[in-house]
This record gives sequence, structure tokens and C-alpha cells, in this order.
Amino acid sequence: MSQELPKILYLDDEIENLSSFKALFRPYYEIYTCDEVEEARAILKEEEIHIVVADQKMPDISGVEFLEEVARQYPLLPRILLTGYSDVDAIIQSINRGEVYRYITKPYIANDFKLTLDSAFELYSLKKKNQLLLIELEEKNRTLEMKLEMQKRTEAELRLSQARLMITIESTGQGIWDWNRKYNRVNLSENWLKFLEYSEMEIQPLHNQWKKFVDSEDIKKLKKEFFVHFRNKTSRFEVEFRLRKKGGDLIWVYAAGKVIEEHRGKPLHIVGHFMDITQKKEAESKLLALNEVLEARVMERTRALAIKQEELRTVNNKLLLHIENTPLAYIEIDEYGLVKAWNPSAERIFGYKKEEVLGKDIFYFFKQVPELRNYPQDDLLIYNDKDSINTTSVSLRKDGKKIICDWYSTTLFNDKKNIIGVASLVHDVTERLLAEKETVETNLALKKAKEEAEKANKAKSEFLANMSHEIRTPLNAIIGFTDLLEDLVKETTQKHYLNSIKTSGKALLALINDILDLSKIEAGKLVLSYEMVNPYSIFEEIKNIFFHAITRKKIDFLLSIEPEMPGLMLDEIRLRQVLINLVGNAVKFTSEGFIKLEVKYKPIYDMEGYIELFISIQDTGIGISFEEQKLIFDEFRQSQKTLNQHGGTGLGLTISNRLVKTMGGEIILSSKENEGSIFTIHLPRVRIGEVWQKEEEKSNEFINYKFKGSKILLVDDIESNRNLIIGYLKPENLKLYQAKNGIEAIQQFHKHNPDLILMDIRMPLMDGNEAARKIRMHSKDVCLIALTASILNEEENELFNKYLRKPIRRTELLSELFSFLPHHIEEETKAETLENPDERDNKETWRELLLILEKIFETEFSGLKERMIFDELIKFADKIQYFSEIHHWQRLKIYAERVKFEAELFDIKALEKSLESFYEYIEYLKKQLL
Repeated sequence: MSQELPKILYLDDEIENLSSFKALFRPYYEIYTCDEVEEARAILKEEEIHIVVADQKMPDISGVEFLEEVARQYPLLPRILLTGYSDVDAIIQSINRGEVYRYITKPYIANDFKLTLDSAFELYSLKKKNQLLLIELEEKNRTLEMKLEMQKRTEAELRLSQARLMITIESTGQGIWDWNRKYNRVNLSENWLKFLEYSEMEIQPLHNQWKKFVDSEDIKKLKKEFFVHFRNKTSRFEVEFRLRKKGGDLIWVYAAGKVIEEHRGKPLHIVGHFMDITQKKEAESKLLALNEVLEARVMERTRALAIKQEELRTVNNKLLLHIENTPLAYIEIDEYGLVKAWNPSAERIFGYKKEEVLGKDIFYFFKQVPELRNYPQDDLLIYNDKDSINTTSVSLRKDGKKIICDWYSTTLFNDKKNIIGVASLVHDVTERLLAEKETVETNLALKKAKEEAEKANKAKSEFLANMSHEIRTPLNAIIGFTDLLEDLVKETTQKHYLNSIKTSGKALLALINDILDLSKIEAGKLVLSYEMVNPYSIFEEIKNIFFHAITRKKIDFLLSIEPEMPGLMLDEIRLRQVLINLVGNAVKFTSEGFIKLEVKYKPIYDMEGYIELFISIQDTGIGISFEEQKLIFDEFRQSQKTLNQHGGTGLGLTISNRLVKTMGGEIILSSKENEGSIFTIHLPRVRIGEVWQKEEEKSNEFINYKFKGSKILLVDDIESNRNLIIGYLKPENLKLYQAKNGIEAIQQFHKHNPDLILMDIRMPLMDGNEAARKIRMHSKDVCLIALTASILNEEENELFNKYLRKPIRRTELLSELFSFLPHHIEEETKAETLENPDERDNKETWRELLLILEKIFETEFSGLKERMIFDELIKFADKIQYFSEIHHWQRLKIYAERVKFEAELFDIKALEKSLESFYEYIEYLKKQLL
């Protein structure tokens, strides 16, 4: 057999089964899968298949019927039946019909299945090899016999041709010669003179012409024959020699003659005839060469045949050794049913010793017992004249124990194609069938447990979704009204109280977001948004985010990125979330030493355009004990040392680990207590490209944006939520209308025909989705923005132009409104910024502000731009906002709010642009005061 992988044809109408089978066994076999019988037939015709596997249950034709068809057309192929039935009798009946090598019960065990496939292929290979050796031996014998017969015919034909030639020449008298010894003259017939191209005078006298006419090697032989005959030693002169024609060509001639004596008995003449035997000599030479070649070939074929016979004997010996050592029982019977072979495995399986059964009737040891099929005698190949058959039977051992066996039987023939017996391989499948039964029962129990767990997980997800709505709704009011009160409250203590409320609200919101992120991941609702990102940008951003905290702790931050890092196709938001969690933990738990963020990658050589990515965060902090490392990624779990010193929910690492797994990777932890930790993010398959440059994001600056009086309908069942939005939009040039549920929203829509609708989703009487559907029936153009506290993306649909999550920030709301509603940019004038410029007191106030801004610029501003410490930037924005309020410059106040908002979002690019414009305000003041 060739060294190629065994070819397996697998027929199954379930595509998932085909894919699973191919994935499991592709490294070991060449798999051909098909889900239709016609396709399977075509593959059998086109490919040399070694094993056929078929599922029992098929739509048009059953797997058993298909295997019956294969058995008829391809009897040597082992056939395996896949079945999901558990009824043993039904299985046995199906297997007997399909004459299968073995059946496999679904769901199957991959290792057992592979053992079965290997055994089937080994059996097929042995049978195929024996068949090929026998065919080759017969073909070589036929070829040798044909060669010998051809040689005999050639020799006979040559001898016949020579006889005919002799008769013809003798009958025509060709080449008559007469040698007169007395005068030493030779007379030749006219035709031979012409043939030799001599004249009669040119051949006289003869004694001077020997070397001229006869080849030098033949002269002695010719003279010897003459003189022997002259002395009456022979009755007839006969000789073959080479004669030279006048042109120099040598020809072979046969000369025969008789001495004519004078009356005294003295030789007078010798008369005879010539025959041109050149062609005969050439034919004899060719025949000799041919005989030598044929003899060499016969000897070579004989040696090759001997080698093949020796190989066949070796294979047979190996086969016998395999039979003796195989775990399968080998039983051989003759045409009368008498046992001829019984190997050790047969002794082990059936309990009978070899000496007990040899020469005995096989049916004596496998008597028919009610409800048992001890020996498959009804299917004996001797009776149905098939080459091979596979059956399953329930048998009784010698000790009376019931066992289930698979029988693989083959008819044995002699060289005259007469049946001489049956050989069977028997496999005891009792334990396997019992194990398969237990596996089925275990799988059913596991399936039931899984369904119960999924129900519990679904209930938890629904609970968390409801909790999200219930908690985010009051948080929306708390954080939102705190933002509004910050502009109204001036007293320092009250501002401190407001700041505490705002800080606590953000902390609570962060906790809820962590819990809900975890819920999203567990529920499979988290959808990653992949885009090409610049790795240098995102890692520099992480460094900047923690720069201030690291500087304050006086520890070193090392950033190492492998050179020529390509752009990466990743979910930038989720990767940033993981990095902030891991680097934040490193900063939190490290009091001295360093923190190192290192990025490496390796190309995947068999997948062009992909790399293997490693991101490690190393610290010299408190470390994690070996026992706690096993629990550190569990939700709400922290090391006791961490909990005592720093508190927290214990969700950061859990969410990070789940997010990385969702990306197809893992987080690897290496840590020693009191020595530090290394968290490594391993992403085994990341798509790459050129470094991707983001477009400059739009600034959140709405300093000179003015709405053009659009109408907005606000729909929310909670009054505080409506009041918050009204507070956000009160300074704007907008007309606001309110509704408490979906029914009122439809009424207000028809009454006021708003340009934009802010719609809460969960409301009594009629929810936001239903209301949006009814509104869309009347208008496709009205802008609908959903306000929702839910985390589940399944609530989103195409009814709404945009979804905003509660709690909603004022700048976030304005940004969306400016993208949907008409507005214009209002140019500032001197009158708008400096009221009553001719009055001395106002100019002094503005000069005072100019001095303050110049001092801030000279002493603080340059350091802020270089360090980009977000806490300091927020303090800078608060200071600018404070002076803008004292001096009543609204534009400067809005600028300060923007800087603070961008710092809170860690938006470095937007901050760089905003900080660059700070000096423009100083220059503007200078121009106004000239």
C-alpha cells in the first residue's frame, strides 16, 4: 500500500456531524464527507476509498441500505455504521443487513472511534495486499509462459525457413562450381559470376586467389575440409565460410560438393554448388542474441518471483503472528464446519482451550439458545456464497456468561475458486456497549443539568437588567441634578457636599457598570467592535492616564513596545478597559520599585496577515500567594491582604479575564508574595495591517453653537428625569413639551409635531418601543432618540436614530442634539464679551482677569501640557472656571467646562487641541483692552 493517509468516506445528512468528524480525524485520515447518497456514490467511483462510514438515519435512503449497496459493489471495503439507537436487537438487525465491519453508537468517543478506524484500515490493507500479490504472481507466470512459447515458435519458424531455403537453392542449382585440380581452375555458373561481380578470368588460377576470395579467418578451415575430403575421409564435402565479393563485401556461403575421380581413383574434379547463407547467419546471430536476452530475462523473472514468494511467505508469517497476538478472536473452519484455527484471544473470549475445539464441529460449541444468537450460522458464507460478511451475536461462554460479539467473516477459496472454509475475526463488545449505555445516561443527566443552569443564568441576567433600570434611573437624577446645582451653589461647604454626592454617585455607577459588564459577558450579550487601532497611541494613552498617580508614589513606569509594531484589529474600548484595570491594580498595589508595560508579538507563519500578541504588566508590589492565585479571577473575590488595605468589589480582574477570553485569548498570572506580579494578556490570533491614523475627532466645544428654535418632545414616566433634561436644555433656544407615557407621547406628537423626540423605553400603559412604532407609522423623518437604563443590546432596534444610556451628561446630550437639529455658529463681538468698554471700572476688572490668566500661563500651563496629568488638568479647569464666573466671561467658562470634561474622559487628543487654544483667550483680552 502507498504511504498516503487512509481515505474515509463519511455519509451523514447532518452538516454539524460531518464538520465535527472532519475536525477530529483530519490529522490521521483523508476525509471525504457528503450529505447525499448520490454524492457518496460519485466519490466511490472517482476515489480509492479505504473505509466507508454511514449514519443509520438518512432522509431518502437509510445508512443500512447504502452500506448494503456498497457491500455488493465494493466487497473489500470495511463498512462502519453510526447509529443513535440503543435497542441492541434493532442494532444487530441493522448491522446484519448492512454487513458492516463494526457499528458505533452516537455520541461516540473519539479515541475508541479512531481505534476502530485503524483496525478496519489494517484489515483492509492486509486483504488488499494479499489480493494484489496473488494477481501480480499470476500475471508474471502468464507473461513467462507467453515468452517461452514465443521462443519455441521463433526457433521452429527459423528451422522451417532454413529447410525451405535449402530446398529452393538445391532445386534451382544456384552457384554451381567445378574445381579442376589438375589445372587448378575453377568454373562458376554464370549467375554466381554476376553475383560475385567477377569475370571468369579474374578468378584464375585458384591457388593464387585464396586470400583474395576467402576471408582470412576461414582459409584454414576451408583448405582443411578440402584435403580431408580429397583423401576420402568424408563422402561429401560441406563447409560454411565467408566469401569476398569484388566490391569487398563479405557474404556467408554454404559450399557442398563431391570428388570426381579418374579411372585410377585419383581425384580429378570436385563439383558442387554454393548457397548464399548470409541472411541465415544474420538470423542465427539475432536468434542467439535474442536467446541470450530471453534467458537473462527468464533468470531475472525467476529471481523476482522467488523474492515475491519469499515476501509473501514473510507477510503470511506476519499475518499468522498478528493473528496469534491480536486481541480479536481468530476462528477458522473448513467447508464442513470443523474448527481449523483457534487463537489465544478465542480462548480468552469464549473460555474454550484450543485443544478442546480443533477438529470439532463449530456448532457444538455455539448451540442455539432461546433468545440468544450464539453463532451466526444462518449467515455462513458457505451457504450464501458471499466473499465477506459482518454480524453481531449474543453468545454463551463456556462458563455460561452472556457476551455480545461482532463477527467479521471471510470466505476462503483454493486456487480453483472452490470454497474451502470460512475465517472469522471476533470482537467482544460487551463492556463497550455497557459503557456506551452509561455514557448516554450520563449525557442525558448532564444535558438536564445544563438546561437548569441556563435557566438560572437567564433569570440572573433578567434580574440584573431590571436592577440596571431601577438603579440607573435614580442615579440619573442624582448625578444630573448635581451637575445643575454646581452652577447654582456658590457657598464653599455646599459645593463640598455636592462634590461628595457627585463622587459617590460616580463610584456607584462604576460599580453597577462592572456588575452589568460581567452580566453581559456571562449572558453572551457582549458584542466586540473590531477596528484597526494604532498600538503606540493606546499604550501611550495608558501611560498618561496613570502618570500622576505613579509620580505621586515615586515609582518608575517603563513602557516597552516592540519596534515596527503594525496596526492591530481590536476592540479598542474593551482593550483599554482591560489595560486600565490591570495597570490600575499594579499602581494600587505597588509602593516602591517599578511598573513595566511590555508589548511583544510573533508572526504566525502559516496564517499571513496575523500575529500572536503578548501584553505584559509587571509590578514590584505586594504579590499574590499561590492559594489566592486560583481565586483571583473569580467574581467578588480578592486576596485578604488586598481587601484589608484597599477594599473594592473584586470585579476588575474578573471582567478583564472574561473580556480577554471573549477576544479569543487568556490572561496568564505569574506572582510571588511580597515580590510582585506579572499579568500577561495572550491573544493567539490578531489581524494586522498598516498603522491606522484616526481622523481628528470633533471637539465637544459648543461655545458658539446656537439652536434655531427646534421643538423637542420629552417622554419619561419619572418626573425627576424630565426635570433634569429640562434643566440641561433650559438655556438653549429650544421649545420643550412633556409626556409621561407612550399614549401621551402620541397625543403630544400629533398636537405639536416636534422635530425631535427624547423617548424613555420602559414606561407604564405603553412603552417607548410601541410608541415609537406608532409614531413611525405617521412620520419616517422625525428624529427619535431613546433614553434607556438597560444594558441589553437586544432592546435596540431600527425605530430609533440613536440610543443614549442613563445617566446622561449634559455635554453628551448637547452633542447628539447638535448632530440632529439645525443650528448656526454665532460670531462673537466686542459688545458680547466686554460690556460697556468705555467705563473705567469694567476695564479694570478685565485687566485684573488678564493678569491672572497671564500668571497662570507662565507658572502652571507649560507643565500641564508636558505632563498631561488628568487630576492637575481638572484642577486647572476648575480654577479657570472660578475666575470666569467672578469676571462674568461666559466664553471662558464654557472653555473650562470643556477642558474638565475631556480630562474626565481621558481624551488626550481633544485635550491637546483645547490646551493649544488657551493663549488665544489672553490675546483676545489684550486686543479688547487696547
